[in-house]
Amino acid sequence: MRGMYYPGHGFRWLPSALAAVMLAACGAPASAPAPTAAPAATTAPAAAKPTTAPTAAGASSGTFDGTLLFGAPISLTGSTAKEGALTRDGYDLWRDTYNKAGGINVGGKHYKIETKYYDDASNAQQSATLADKLINEDKVNFLLGPYGTAPTLQVSTVAEKNKMPMIEGNGAAESIFSQGYKYTFGVLSPAQNYLRGVIDLVLTLDPKPASVAVLTADDPFSVEVADAAQKYAEQKGLQVVYSQKYPNAAEGLAGGLLAEVSECVDRSAGAANRSQGQESRSASE
Repeated sequence: MRGMYYPGHGFRWLPSALAAVMLAACGAPASAPAPTAAPAATTAPAAAKPTTAPTAAGASSGTFDGTLLFGAPISLTGSTAKEGALTRDGYDLWRDTYNKAGGINVGGKHYKIETKYYDDASNAQQSATLADKLINEDKVNFLLGPYGTAPTLQVSTVAEKNKMPMIEGNGAAESIFSQGYKYTFGVLSPAQNYLRGVIDLVLTLDPKPASVAVLTADDPFSVEVADAAQKYAEQKGLQVVYSQKYPNAAEGLAGGLLAEVSECVDRSAGAANRSQGQESRSASE
């Protein structure tokens, strides 16, 4: 939710659908998978260069009983490269932290964590192709989710087909979890709940806002977040004075849609002020 100040009217709050970058935590399945040695990196297509991340210095402080290989297609180039890099960094932090603590304990045995990534170039279909490669060529023991709802949905189908557990923390849309799949495990808040806390927070302000404008990118995740936020805002007594989608990855919104939103909110504030004035005059009469 974004606060904007308008001279003479105070603050106006604009909820928008935002993606969250989260650190995925992993748990071992009931039966321990067979430990494998991390395979040598294979030659990949130009758009999907593999990176087998090294363990941080001093991480292997003890003797391990084997290795568990986790693989992920991640957007290291393309439109979500920044978010993809943060996703990779989160996985690396988890890997190094656990290895320093002795790895993953399965039935009293300690397994070292290795990670292998491919760049999916921010392309959901490429994510699915690379997930299949990780499973059937690189022989990973587990998948880690890519960044974003569309890639995660595509990879979840591959994971289900190959009966490969995937732990993911970057795809929150209901469409991922309504397929009846058994091998995709989400460790993040559902998209529908993303902005509830923000709306609850702004309603504690004094003066309390009376209206909201909803502006969202036109992709499944953002639309789901925005629709849920709009519904919740209305339940809380807020008037939704504007609701609009813009093309995903669009630029230059400050001079277009945001200006339109500002004008709409100003009109709403003016109408509210006139209504209050009429009520005051009626009361005085």
